[in-house]
Amino acid sequence: MLNVLFFLVAGIILGWFFRSYVNATKISEKLITITIFLLLFTLGLKAGADNRITSQLPTLGLTALLISLFAIGGSILVTWLYEKFFYQRKQDER
Repeated sequence: MLNVLFFLVAGIILGWFFRSYVNATKISEKLITITIFLLLFTLGLKAGADNRITSQLPTLGLTALLISLFAIGGSILVTWLYEKFFYQRKQDER
């Protein structure tokens, strides 16, 4: 855990020093994207090679679908409630 914090702080410090270099930020954005894709790919390889995960895939897929649907539904509900009670009041004041 300490090494993770060390690399985070080191990255913040280096980013602060190189913030005025536009090329450095462009390169770092590309490296971050490539690294994320590589991490996702290796995660997929690991999951695909694990028999426990592949045998539970139909159940996991249904659970993930339900969680996603409830998260989206909850976001829509909260947004609707916000607009109904707060956004209308602000428009009426104008």
